[in-house]
Amino acid sequence: MVGGSRGSTVINEVIFAAKDELIKKGYQIILITGKKYYEEHDIPKDSENFKIISFTNQLIELMKKASLVISRSGATTLSEILGLRKISILIPSPNVTNNHQEKNADVLVKNKCAIMIKENELTKELLVKQIERLNDRDFRFHMVLNMIKVGDIHAREKFIKEMEMVL
Repeated sequence: MVGGSRGSTVINEVIFAAKDELIKKGYQIILITGKKYYEEHDIPKDSENFKIISFTNQLIELMKKASLVISRSGATTLSEILGLRKISILIPSPNVTNNHQEKNADVLVKNKCAIMIKENELTKELLVKQIERLNDRDFRFHMVLNMIKVGDIHAREKFIKEMEMVL
C-alpha cells in the first residue's frame, strides 16, 4: 500500500484503522507512509504481518511480490501495475491538475483491470470490502486477462520504431 511518493494522510489513516481486521483475516501488509507522515506521526510498531516504511527505492521489487497493490494512480504507477499485471485498488489523488489521476484510474476501471475508490469515499469498511472482493479467483483471473489486452508490453519498441521513422 502506497500513497504516492509523498504519502497520503487519508490513505495511511484508513490503513491504520483497518490493519487489525486485515491482519485477523490473514493478510500481510506493507505500508509506505511517505517520509513526512512517518516523521510527524506516532507510527505503530511493525508486527509479523504489518510492516511500515517511510519510503523505498525498491517499489517495483515490492510490487512484484505483492498479490494486491493499493496505490495512487499516477501514469507511471499505472504503467508499472499494468506491466507487472498486478491486481490493484486505485485511490486517485484529488489534489492534482485537471484531476488526471482519476482519469488515469478510470481507464483501467472501464477496462475491468482495477478497482477505484475515490478519496472522498474511502472508508475502512469500503476498503476491507473491496480487498475481500478481490479474493475471488475468477474475478482476479479476468482482471489479469483484461490487463493483458489493455497493456501493450511492446509499446516501447513501437514508440522507438515510430520515432526512427519520423526522424
